[in-house]
Amino acid sequence: MKIAIPEQYAIPEEILRLVDDNRLVATILWNRGYRTADAVREFIDPRAYIQSDPTDLPGMKKAIRIIAQALGDQEQICVYGDYDVDGVTATALLVRALRSAGGKVGYHIPNRFTEGYGLSSAVIRQLAAGGCQLLVTCDCGISNHEEIALARDLGMKVVVTDHHTPTGKPVPAEASVNPKYLKPEHPLHDLPGVGVAYLFISVLYSQLGLAVDEDLRQLLALGIVADVVPVTNENRFLLQKGLEALNSPRIYPGLKALLELSTAAAVDEEVIGFQLAPSLNAPGRLASADLCVELLLTEDLEEARKLACQIDGLNQQRRLLVDSIMEDLKELAVAGPILEFNRHWHQGVIGIAAGRLKDSFGAPTVLMTLAGDGQTVVGSARSVDGVNIFESLSRVSQYLERFGGHAAAAGFALKQANLSQFQKALREQLSGRIEDRGEESLAVDAEVALNDLTLETHGALRRLAPFGQGNPAPRLLAEKVTVDTCRSIGNARHLRLTLSQGEVVRAAVWWWNREEITAGTRADAVFTLGSNSFNGKTTLQLVIERFDIIVNQETAHLVHAFSIIDRRYHLGSACDLAFDGATSYFAEGREGAGKANRYTLHKSDQLVLTSIPPHIKVLREMLSIAQCKSLVLGFPLEILDKEPFIVRLMQALKFAAATQGGVTSLEFLSAFTAALEITVLQGMRLLRQSGHLSWETSGGQVQLSLLAGGKISTQSTFYERMRQAELETRAFRDFMIKVEPEVLKKLLEK
Repeated sequence: MKIAIPEQYAIPEEILRLVDDNRLVATILWNRGYRTADAVREFIDPRAYIQSDPTDLPGMKKAIRIIAQALGDQEQICVYGDYDVDGVTATALLVRALRSAGGKVGYHIPNRFTEGYGLSSAVIRQLAAGGCQLLVTCDCGISNHEEIALARDLGMKVVVTDHHTPTGKPVPAEASVNPKYLKPEHPLHDLPGVGVAYLFISVLYSQLGLAVDEDLRQLLALGIVADVVPVTNENRFLLQKGLEALNSPRIYPGLKALLELSTAAAVDEEVIGFQLAPSLNAPGRLASADLCVELLLTEDLEEARKLACQIDGLNQQRRLLVDSIMEDLKELAVAGPILEFNRHWHQGVIGIAAGRLKDSFGAPTVLMTLAGDGQTVVGSARSVDGVNIFESLSRVSQYLERFGGHAAAAGFALKQANLSQFQKALREQLSGRIEDRGEESLAVDAEVALNDLTLETHGALRRLAPFGQGNPAPRLLAEKVTVDTCRSIGNARHLRLTLSQGEVVRAAVWWWNREEITAGTRADAVFTLGSNSFNGKTTLQLVIERFDIIVNQETAHLVHAFSIIDRRYHLGSACDLAFDGATSYFAEGREGAGKANRYTLHKSDQLVLTSIPPHIKVLREMLSIAQCKSLVLGFPLEILDKEPFIVRLMQALKFAAATQGGVTSLEFLSAFTAALEITVLQGMRLLRQSGHLSWETSGGQVQLSLLAGGKISTQSTFYERMRQAELETRAFRDFMIKVEPEVLKKLLEK
């Protein structure tokens, strides 16, 4: 894979002024195509964005006439949605708005297991028998030719609002509103279902002489992020306005109740993507998404809290089911596309697991299971850039009963008898498309020096947020960095590194990379910027995406010169720790309050160890970051914390659940327990195995839920791995208590 470095341009002064003279931000905007002051202003400030005319959407004007007449005639209207977040939010938005306009409006959300995606003939008959006169779809309907024809035969009018790719001839509805009928370059082309619904209501209200309730934009933000549509053009503007609405005092009671469970201080795209959207997706995957629509419609906060608790309980079940699939596939060897079938997997969560595998291995992933009838195979597919999964399924559709989706994600069903032939044909299709991509190119947004990267840089780059598809977090390149330290974390699946350029050192993490890199290695690093927060302190962290080695130096990399000052003391005796110059006091575990931990250290003249790190590799990493002139041994000559590690871990998990809404990180838990990351991870797996804990990860975050659980088995493999890692830490701490300073110095210099 080649790294594509953008050309250097002279950025106009008027663009620099718009971003407070931040050349890095201006360069990124320029390289992403925002090359006029108006374009930059529209991108950064939603007040400057010129909205597209919603009547550009084909079928919009005719659909509005039909709805307006139905409202005037007090016809019975049913909104027919979908069970994912986009469908649920679109349904709630239409129901709220049409009821506010005086309409007699009900809704129907299909059951994933008994009805499947889209319109159901049985439900159409029930709605007709119940007096429905107008059927309005959202986030579905564009491929339901037979069901729409049936609805019309039964006397109903049908208006389709959808955003999925049309297949074949147009559906026989009175009107069909779909942005996919527009040219791909049109600003409205990539709207999600809830975006189509919102623009539909804005045109309707304009015709009726009503003002659109801006609070509806809360629902827009949820659907845009959850459906992973491009965060550009109209979607970016609508998401910006939606985030404003979500952070206003007028937030809907249902969303307020969900946020109370998460304890998020403010809502951004990450809070939606990692906390709110998974919760709202869970009921549709396990039971009925009606719960979510009711949550988004209620105006009663107490009722909302009850519904939110039910939804949260289903979300905990969803995590456990996904965990079981990932455990089944933990030994998966990947060479090309991933296609796996297991009759015991839960139909509602295979899409989530497919997405995780796609992200982990960078390969198109298709997971399949057996439906409740015991004869139908259902599947979910997630794909990578350059491999259109919808087109691939289209080419093997002779084996399928039904399918739908888009380039990045799709769902399908087929008879079990066709499974083997289908897998072979689809594998050939996907393998060919992977080969057709040719040599991939990794585009970076800007070339930087490590010295350019600070927390202020991270804050400045957030001006480009909200991030998402089409507007990813800026990808940066730093050439000829040196690996000062490298160690495995997270069950040896990830790496934590310190990188330097001259005297400048920055901490980094590389997710899903197992092979440790020799200290002294020089490389070109591609990364995004992240941050770590702990005890009120925030530090910068580089998140590595690619590492092109220039020189792999096999000899050990020597740390900078430092001296060791021995201030170890016996309990009860005085300890003189007064120093001149910048001083960092390190402590983790119970002694860590108010002090720096291994992740929040910064450059200092003195690094004072008031507690002992869990491993010599961690200590070397700390020395690399602190670049201290003196390492001070300022800890007692006795190990204070003699509690079993699993007790300390449970305390950390309870603290995270109580104060952080169950959203934490491996770093936080490791510093809280003063343990190695591998010890924490094995302990969490042990607790999950015994039913005490449910958790899942996304990037550097961990979402956890505490459960009742049963007896913890000391015979478990996880228990043995946890115990061995903790024994290694205790052995190092015993060594640090007894070691002579000159011996320690020689050891650290290697």
